[in-house]
Amino acid sequence: MEFALVKSKPVGTVLPNVGGTHVRKHHHGDHLIHHIHRRASSLVDTLFGGADVKHHGLTERINSNSESMSYREDGFNFNRDGSSTSLSSERSCADGSVEGLKNWIVHVRDHIQPQGDVGNDDSLDQRILNVVTSLPFLGLGAYMVRRHTSPEGRAYGKSMLLVGASATGYHATWGALRRLCRKMDYYSISFASAKMVRAIWPESKALRRAVGCSWLAVPFKPFLISTGYSLAMQREFFKLGIQDDSLKPHLIGHAITAGAGALAFMLEESLSDAGFKYTHSLWHCLSAYGVYTTSKLIEHKEHMRVRRVHDSALSLVDFVDKAK
Repeated sequence: MEFALVKSKPVGTVLPNVGGTHVRKHHHGDHLIHHIHRRASSLVDTLFGGADVKHHGLTERINSNSESMSYREDGFNFNRDGSSTSLSSERSCADGSVEGLKNWIVHVRDHIQPQGDVGNDDSLDQRILNVVTSLPFLGLGAYMVRRHTSPEGRAYGKSMLLVGASATGYHATWGALRRLCRKMDYYSISFASAKMVRAIWPESKALRRAVGCSWLAVPFKPFLISTGYSLAMQREFFKLGIQDDSLKPHLIGHAITAGAGALAFMLEESLSDAGFKYTHSLWHCLSAYGVYTTSKLIEHKEHMRVRRVHDSALSLVDFVDKAK
């Protein structure tokens, strides 16, 4: 007696083949089961060349596999239990993922600093004066690239070129480009501040790692990062300036301009409301002199390292002479 696959409820029922004729009970109300069975029969024909399946165990395995099959037709996904889900649900899931990504991007964008614009270029004379007072940063950058002997010092000079270019671009543009340049102005100052502390402490591996980690926070807290690095520099400036007479005049000048610059930065809006429109240009001048005195600190640190190397070499020579 031979066995054949039949479509009945439950799926996978096997009936005997009587007189060489396959007995099949058809249930016309379930399109899903009919389709699954058709797929299973096609698979059997493909695997066995159209021959009847003569082993009951193999037949059950094929029917069981046919139960787990799912197919897609007319915009629906059919599952093995006969349920179906519209393809539109898949598209809605994808749309939801895209919408979630958009919301995340908007959230990040809203936390990027600085936001918007400020009114320090309201008149043509303000704009011209702000552009002119941004140019000294370019000159300072070129000066430091030539003056400093360490790679870190020259890198600080190059970063100051970027500060000058960003400040000039910010004060010379309008609209969306101006808002972008304002962000670049803040970011370039943070970048230059990081290069500054690297030039002051080039041997510190811990500082190098800290600076590398701080890059991630620059788009969100550029002012905070710049302030932190500046305070670290000023502490070192004060410590060395009170010990070395050659550095003390630069320390005094730096202290005066740093204090006046911080005051001008905080009171810029109030002074503008009171009628003084050139506070920002004044802040540029004070900051430029502060950068110049900082360059003198870096030069002093470079000379200290050279003296240490020279003294070490002399000590080695004395040791060799005594050994002879």
